[in-house]
Amino acid sequence: MEAFSKIFAAALQLSTIVLHAHGYRAKAGMGHHWISIRSVFEIIGKSAKNYVSYFNSCRAKRNQSDYDCAGRISHSEVEELLREVKTRIAT
Repeated sequence: MEAFSKIFAAALQLSTIVLHAHGYRAKAGMGHHWISIRSVFEIIGKSAKNYVSYFNSCRAKRNQSDYDCAGRISHSEVEELLREVKTRIAT
């Protein structure tokens, strides 16, 4: 679902902002989305565990939908991701 991919891109940008704010950058290439998300845990610590876990599962869903089998993301999953991204932006 295209909406999921676009909202996930916003979540990825949040991770990138955290990296840049701390003087880091994930090099482009294979695995850089995972590195960007995982690095939030390394920078922020245990309080980011749920963030990292949730957005990593979204990353995997987006990959599966984009590359393997389209149509596996439900409307409710899109709405949930949007809520999570809005929550993270607000904090």
